[in-house]
Amino acid sequence: MRLLLDECVEFGLAKMLRASGHDVVLMQDVEPGADDGRVLELAAAQDRLLVTVDKDFGDLALRRRRPVPGVVLVRIPIEQRHVVGRRLASVLDDFGDRLIGHHTVVQAAKLRIRRLRLDR
Repeated sequence: MRLLLDECVEFGLAKMLRASGHDVVLMQDVEPGADDGRVLELAAAQDRLLVTVDKDFGDLALRRRRPVPGVVLVRIPIEQRHVVGRRLASVLDDFGDRLIGHHTVVQAAKLRIRRLRLDR
């Protein structure tokens, strides 16, 4: 999968996802300090799913209907950080392209997927 990792995502996650065969770009490498709107623009321009821990992207993508290929929101507590990589890789492997066009919330034991409705 083609992924754009928001700055708030731990760097180690990018390394693990790359090792799993995913094409990963880090926001801190591309445009550090970019605002949320710009992050969505870059994800759309590069046709990448946005991986983040920032709930604001749900508002932008779902309510404000900002164009983005998809958002994967990781909601696993910091105390369980050891499961984040495995859980996210499992979701990406199991659902793959079906995540495109959706807002996906990844939790340690649950997964919620909601279709994005974009104004065109």
